Amino acid sequence: MADGRKQLPIVPSADAPKKKRRLPVVQPLDEAEEEAYERPAWHWVVIGAVGAFLFFLLGLQVAQWFAQREIMRLVGEGDAAVVRRALLTGGQEVYLNLVVYGLPLLCLLVSTWFGGLLVGRFGGRAQLREATLSGTATGALTAAIAATSMWSRGELRAWLAAAIILLAVGTLGAWRGAKRGLKRRKRAI
Repeated sequence: MADGRKQLPIVPSADAPKKKRRLPVVQPLDEAEEEAYERPAWHWVVIGAVGAFLFFLLGLQVAQWFAQREIMRLVGEGDAAVVRRALLTGGQEVYLNLVVYGLPLLCLLVSTWFGGLLVGRFGGRAQLREATLSGTATGALTAAIAATSMWSRGELRAWLAAAIILLAVGTLGAWRGAKRGLKRRKRAI
């Protein structure tokens, strides 16, 4: 110090509580985790795709029910429905298109997010690539199912656009879910 006094180090008193120092412990894997690590990584692509597709079908049922309800509310049914459909305002038309087309895409996005989360969190040796491929497979399966009705009506260009959108949404959803799942897997280890 400047005035010539010596500074003594601070020593904790005997009354102060001592913190216990803990060493990290590596836990042995339980049977389910060992099985996950023994399974090849490509199995998780199928597991994630099937899980996401089943979740998508459940969400799609709710989306279709809501869309049908909104169509009936805004347009109705019968011959007068054609006239009422033509008389919808611009905002009502946009809302109806969002409900009919946007809700199924939102269901696909959420379901592939959960599929990617599943693979990312519990996937054993599966990494970001396998989880993302599960979403791409879900989008491809959805596009293949859409092809059955669209090709029979001769809507090949519309199907191609829809397939690109479905693949992109499925891949993006699974990729984001996988990133979250991999973070949680690292935290759990």
